[in-house]
Amino acid sequence: MYVRIPTLGAFCFTMAIAIAAHISAVLAEPQSKNGPQAGFASAASPEGVAGDVLQRIELRVSLLHAGAEAADVERVLGQPTTTTVIEESPGGRQVLVYAEAPVRTQVLLTDGRVTAIALDLPHIDNTLLPAHARIVKPMMMRAGVLALLGRPNADERWTVPGHAIEQMMFARAGQADFSVFLADGLVVDVRPGAERPPNILQVVLPAAIPDASVGADLSIGLNPNQAAALLGPTAWAATNSTFKGQAVLHATHLARDGHRLVSVTFTGGALTAFAIWPPGTAFDSGDTLLAGECGTAAACRSLSSHGDYGRRGGPN
Repeated sequence: MYVRIPTLGAFCFTMAIAIAAHISAVLAEPQSKNGPQAGFASAASPEGVAGDVLQRIELRVSLLHAGAEAADVERVLGQPTTTTVIEESPGGRQVLVYAEAPVRTQVLLTDGRVTAIALDLPHIDNTLLPAHARIVKPMMMRAGVLALLGRPNADERWTVPGHAIEQMMFARAGQADFSVFLADGLVVDVRPGAERPPNILQVVLPAAIPDASVGADLSIGLNPNQAAALLGPTAWAATNSTFKGQAVLHATHLARDGHRLVSVTFTGGALTAFAIWPPGTAFDSGDTLLAGECGTAAACRSLSSHGDYGRRGGPN
């Protein structure tokens, strides 16, 4: 499937799902600037790993790196499920979605080179859901679900080791029934009907990359220490949260050249998303993706005061 969309807003919507949806609802506002390694230590030793719910597998996307050419992407991942053109030349941007990959993957090409990759860990398949169920997003808080949908018709709760699970069932006349599943008060799935998923906390992450295989550019699967060597200083304090019991670290750095911003997300100690932003980018809460990356408007504004970062734009 090939789609042409000339606006940056469409790109923001597409990439926000993978890069920001599972953190934007739960991030706290950064309070102070950390050093380059400050937030990495917590993600390097994630807490809450729950036995067989965590799987680490070899993912072909880990063979790609920031700056790889479009031909390399096709050679490694094959033909995408969909291609969305965000911006024509010069500096054309395309979002490639690989929905059939072991972990749904999105790749951004800018002027024919990789500038962002994201594993869509919190993806919810809404194709069979009624329209009002589709407004529920991954990692939304319980109170937000109630504010949008009202009280459920039925509510069941149970526990798995270390986690409280809740199933909120909704029914409306003339529309399909559906269930919202929460883990520790945060949305992790929305499904038609009332059947429980077999392993609601299962997370699939990329296998560890040996130090000897680390290249000169970012790639999916790097651990925080490996990635730190490829990044400049932090742009502002890292933020921490959890996803299905796995530690999540989100940080934004200056690139090593000092002229660009690089946002990174680690889940369970593995790099699961990165985006390289062009020189002059300022995060603005009016942008879907940028607001998600920042977490709060105040954090976005704090970046605007850093030297030349005064122009808005998507990942370069």
